[in-house]
Amino acid sequence: MKLLHSSDLHLGHCFHSYDRTMEQKSCLLQIEEIIKKENPDVYIISGDIYHTSSPQTAAQEMLMRHLLEVHRIAPEMRVIIIAGNHDSNRIEIDDPLWNLVGVSIIASIKRNVLDGEASEEYHKELFDRHIFRIGTENSAIGFIVAIPHCYPGNFPSVKEALPREERMKEFIALLLNEVASRNDENLPVVLMAHTAVQHSGENLPETQGQDLDIIGGIDIIPEEAFGEGYDYIALGHIHYPQNISGRIRYCGSPLPLSFDEDFQHSVSLVRIDSHGAFPQVETIEIVNEMPIVTIPEQDRRKGIQSLTWEEAKRSFEALDPKLSCYVRLNVTDDGTIPVEAKDIAARIPEKCGLKAKFCLINRIKPARAEEDKSHSSRLSLAELKNNMSPATVADLYLKDTGQDDINPEILKLLHNTIDEVK
Repeated sequence: MKLLHSSDLHLGHCFHSYDRTMEQKSCLLQIEEIIKKENPDVYIISGDIYHTSSPQTAAQEMLMRHLLEVHRIAPEMRVIIIAGNHDSNRIEIDDPLWNLVGVSIIASIKRNVLDGEASEEYHKELFDRHIFRIGTENSAIGFIVAIPHCYPGNFPSVKEALPREERMKEFIALLLNEVASRNDENLPVVLMAHTAVQHSGENLPETQGQDLDIIGGIDIIPEEAFGEGYDYIALGHIHYPQNISGRIRYCGSPLPLSFDEDFQHSVSLVRIDSHGAFPQVETIEIVNEMPIVTIPEQDRRKGIQSLTWEEAKRSFEALDPKLSCYVRLNVTDDGTIPVEAKDIAARIPEKCGLKAKFCLINRIKPARAEEDKSHSSRLSLAELKNNMSPATVADLYLKDTGQDDINPEILKLLHNTIDEVK
């Protein structure tokens, strides 16, 4: 079975108030060209289709036209979409209509508390909703198990008196066991999910970027929660493409959502010969029509680099006038940044005939800039899990970005909000 694994399209996202329709259409067009060239059996999107739970009409139309074009290009290919934490379960309202062109959208896990979630009748409903047999009526080539975003404790209790912390694992096991009972031909089994997975084995180099790029509030789960019986887990949520294990992968987002996502974005083409075989993954780069540019150019191994205001301004003015991009200035906050710096920077593209779009000035404290050359203040998953409060994380972020002199009233509001939530 050959599948195209994508996720985190975030259609409708604006980059520092700039409309991204052109970039997103170009991204979808590139995916359509990949489908035309590679002719996969399945095209999957593992969540965060839209950037907000109430996407604008233009974003919804963009997805609709994309899916219709995909069906025109490859009418026999299946398309399976799950919701992410940015999506509303309303995106599955049109699922019956989409089924007519080979598209399935699963945005929620139906509950059956009144009649009992441990009953066989309810389990059959789950099988019909989340298990997809891929292929023709007479010839199957694999199975897809589609699980939309759901917090671990909110999964149905598919066994009597099941504690909340065990519900996700038992729910997945229930579906995979059903697939195993149907899989007489030893066909590949792919599981789709949108969540943050903690790697518990040896520290693979590819997993190092995960701590840097967790976006949104999702509980971090161990890979053991998926149990066994799958050949490949197609994850969404983390924007950095990486393997959690030989069978578990984030394909990453096809477009960056922030200046910190300064890595190559892509989709993944996955081939699985049979059940038990290791997936063969090919990374296919997506070209961003509007790349993100930080002045000066950053090297994560050296920490955060910055320039004086005059140096940063001159470097901005000297950009290639033909380069369409978003620009962030990392400026050393040494007391020489003028009050009107943001306005001055915003006028540079027009003044110098640039296609670049100015976004922000990132003020870097001098001591912070020097320290970061040899020390990274990035937080690990272990540190975040070690009872670190939201206020502490916010304080570290402000200091790291040179904003520790932020208005005390704003900080007071933050602390009040945290207290109210608790």
